[in-house]
Amino acid sequence: MAHTELVQIADERYVMSPRTKMWIGVLIIVGIVLTTAGIFMHKSGAGHHETNTTVVEEHGGHNGDAHAAEATAAAHDSHAEEAHGANHSETTTTGHEAEAHHADVPWTARLWSNVLINSWFFFLLAIIGTFFIAINRLANAGWSAGLMRIPEAMGTFLPFALLLLLIPIAFGAEDLYHWMHKGITDKTSANYDAVIAGKSGFLNPAMLYGGTIAFCVIFILFTRALRKQSLKEDDAEPGELKHFKKSIRYSAQFTFLFAFLFSILSWVVVMSVDVHWFSTIFSVYNFATGFVSGLAVIALTVVFLKSQGYLSFINDDVMHDLGKYMFAFSIFWTYIWVSQYLLIWYANIPEEVTYYTARFNGPYALLFWTTLALCFFFPFIWFMTRNNKRKPMPLIIGAVVILVGHWSDVYLMVTPGVMQETGSIGLLEIGMPMIYSGLFIYVLLTSLSKANLFPKNHPYLQETVHHDVGA
Repeated sequence: MAHTELVQIADERYVMSPRTKMWIGVLIIVGIVLTTAGIFMHKSGAGHHETNTTVVEEHGGHNGDAHAAEATAAAHDSHAEEAHGANHSETTTTGHEAEAHHADVPWTARLWSNVLINSWFFFLLAIIGTFFIAINRLANAGWSAGLMRIPEAMGTFLPFALLLLLIPIAFGAEDLYHWMHKGITDKTSANYDAVIAGKSGFLNPAMLYGGTIAFCVIFILFTRALRKQSLKEDDAEPGELKHFKKSIRYSAQFTFLFAFLFSILSWVVVMSVDVHWFSTIFSVYNFATGFVSGLAVIALTVVFLKSQGYLSFINDDVMHDLGKYMFAFSIFWTYIWVSQYLLIWYANIPEEVTYYTARFNGPYALLFWTTLALCFFFPFIWFMTRNNKRKPMPLIIGAVVILVGHWSDVYLMVTPGVMQETGSIGLLEIGMPMIYSGLFIYVLLTSLSKANLFPKNHPYLQETVHHDVGA
């Protein structure tokens, strides 16, 4: 829609108030207390199962072969022989899961799985900030031009996300990744696994450590390049398009690389937790989870800044589009969720259905269906109405539900593969996201305070000011 009226917007520089800093500090401190209490609880509780764990590990660890699982089961259940005879083919196929059901997973596995869950989830939020910039540049989108400093600030968390992601990978790989166990690809070893050995050309320490670092560094470099051009644009003469055109080229390069590198990273870091299982759309599923979560962060940040007296030129129609975005990509996430589930369900191949069997049953069943409700049914119904896409409080409620739902989605990607049937939501699962949230919010707001709150010489800024959805 063309507009002849040019609206002058005063420069804005965000200043983090002492009250905001206090609440961020409280969030982090409470998170640390809960996390510490959770660690001590799980560590002290691990001693009650030490004997059983030792017996199982003598047969090859909590994900060992089927024969070890049967031997362990027989020691605990006088009817194991009869049960094995009735379900021999299923037990043979999914021996590593069967043994895990009888094993006691070390308390460190729960710790590292939580670190991985939160590191991956907040990495998704950071990288989606850069992706949001790139696709809007490539699409020549005008409605979002005034919001661009928010996804730029989200992207500045990427270096921290990389460091946090390396912590579980460096110190908890033995607990998280069965394919990292000693002798797993050695034919002479009692731990040898032919399936994992066949994947060793891809799943190996060099890919886990080197690939994670290399891919994230590439993302960080593109994020900084896009932000640099955006900041230079502020100092350029009005109407000068040199930096804008450069950012479009960087966006095209980033989007192309992102499609490949993010896919590989999601396979190595998350999907390989269930090493015997794979999904051809797992990376798209992770992208959908990250993208709708990133949109929720952008919406929450806009509402927060407007409540502090900033970004007054962002009208209800822009908020309406953010609400529609969250509505649309909640449906897109569900489409990918159903696609992955149906492909596995109707094929009914034993080595594939074990992924969902572990999540349908035991302690994860309730969370599994609750996650679907939080990620699809609630946002689908909630954002169907016009006012809920435009008004601050409904947007806050919808965005928070989406973030909680997709955090639990990532939890379900990781925990059942690491903890098997011993997973649950406790103090550790509540406290650690609070720590990560506090760190993320602090970095986000600090980054926003270092530049003008909107790209003042963006060629499409007036499109944001005059944005009208016609509804």
